[in-house]
Amino acid sequence: MDHRKLSNIAKTLEIVKTDMIYAIQMIDDEKRHPVIMQQISQIHSKLIRVEQMILEDFTENDLLRIR
Repeated sequence: MDHRKLSNIAKTLEIVKTDMIYAIQMIDDEKRHPVIMQQISQIHSKLIRVEQMILEDFTENDLLRIR
């Protein structure tokens, strides 16, 4: 896997981790329920993108090995 891609994945995972911590902290504040749901939805979307990036990178590497 390309070092730059790994670096980008690591940065993205760090952002997702930060967002998750923020969302968990907001759960204690019931007044912000709609904000919590929006944040959780955004985190879920980011996790899906990270998963796709990782799978695409592995697929590219597998194809290179096959060639």
